[in-house]
Amino acid sequence: MSCHPKRKESLASYFVRLNRDYLIGVDVFELSEGGSELICLHGEKPPCRPLSGEGSVPRVTIGREWFNPRKAEDFVAEIDALEKSVSGLAHKVAAARPERSLLAHQAEWHIRGILYHLRRLVDHYSSFVREVSSRAATGASHIIMYAPCFQRVLFEFYALVNLSRISLDNLRTYLRPLFTGASDQLPKSIRDVLKGETNCPVYAALVGQEAVDYLLDVRNCLVHYRSFATADNAIVLEEGVDPLPPLGDSDSFLGSMARAYFRRIGHDASSVNIYMPDRIFEEQTTGKLAKFTYEQKWGLVPNARTFAFLTIRALSLALAFLTDTAQPVFEFSAKKRKPS
Repeated sequence: MSCHPKRKESLASYFVRLNRDYLIGVDVFELSEGGSELICLHGEKPPCRPLSGEGSVPRVTIGREWFNPRKAEDFVAEIDALEKSVSGLAHKVAAARPERSLLAHQAEWHIRGILYHLRRLVDHYSSFVREVSSRAATGASHIIMYAPCFQRVLFEFYALVNLSRISLDNLRTYLRPLFTGASDQLPKSIRDVLKGETNCPVYAALVGQEAVDYLLDVRNCLVHYRSFATADNAIVLEEGVDPLPPLGDSDSFLGSMARAYFRRIGHDASSVNIYMPDRIFEEQTTGKLAKFTYEQKWGLVPNARTFAFLTIRALSLALAFLTDTAQPVFEFSAKKRKPS
């Protein structure tokens, strides 16, 4: 799978974008460069791992959903399935290891909070899609609209990102009974934990996850560098048209970190996307913000789903170990990993 050097778009992705109106009922798949993942670029029911709290934390990618328009109802169904799959995990821990019941219920609280914010985010996003679609139907290619629902999407995304990061940091608390050595050996920051070495499958599954790295960068940015704050008017552009002239300083209160676009599907439908920056920092070591670009088309809603999915799977796996493991079996070393 090779990509265009500037657009970062594969040949298969270009084919789908060019012929979308003729692909009704056709599924298009692309084999990842490493040959280990089959990616669905177009189709109503792409094959995917079930959203479940059981099993290990899977490897996931971000930025693929733009090629495969999905209805908001699909996200709601996935949230329902995920919520059902994690129900009762804390009670299993309490029944098997009563002394760990408080830890289990704390982890469950974080799971419920993440699902709550994800569900509300999708609700507000659905309202935003309806409002943009009604204006796009008039033939407009540049839309400036009063859209408090766009602000609410960002409110919920802000809360979800922070709660996901806090939950990952708190894995050290939930897993502490299972680690040998001093109780304070694990760093407080999930980023510092992942820099070390451990035989704990929960942490091992998070190492090298592109989505985890992006989550940590987004949270670092919005807390320490740049807010998600926006005015209550949204600027939405049709994809492929020239952008509007800057309305004042592009980094001002009017310049949202997330950008909204729509594209027409057929003659009477639109797909609405909110994109996140391709990259947050130039280099993690410098802490300097990168110039935000949006060529990768990383959707805010799919990323919110991915952040929630990965975090909940990690918490669920931690709860499973709390249930099944009686004695400390995991070790941690702060020794930095050698680059592979």
